[in-house]
Amino acid sequence: MAEIKFYSAKQYSAKLKVTIQATGKLGFTDDTAKELELSTQTYIKLGADESDPDVMYLVVLQEADDDAFKVCKAGDYYYLPTTVLFLSLGYDFRNKTIIFDLTRLRELDEELGGKVYKLNKRESDKKRKKMN
Repeated sequence: MAEIKFYSAKQYSAKLKVTIQATGKLGFTDDTAKELELSTQTYIKLGADESDPDVMYLVVLQEADDDAFKVCKAGDYYYLPTTVLFLSLGYDFRNKTIIFDLTRLRELDEELGGKVYKLNKRESDKKRKKMN
């Protein structure tokens, strides 16, 4: 009989994503914050794929790192203070909705020193609220 590896729907049902807010902060959905086990004691490093500007990497760290952003919390909402970073990268987060879908890359955890995720960028024009 063939050896079959089954994939758990529980592992793949929640779509993990982060969004650049109009303020430039990187916000985490509830599902993503839970999956990444975020707290105000968590740090996150962000890096870019030099060959593809639409791909970034996110590394979740459990201890402080001079090159990492400290996770912040407002109410139940977790975010990173990334405004200056995204402005320097030329991201038009004021006029566009910019979302990154996360894909887990366990094979890079040891090399990069934390839980590694690939961020794939999606963007669209912001929907403007209609005035009556």
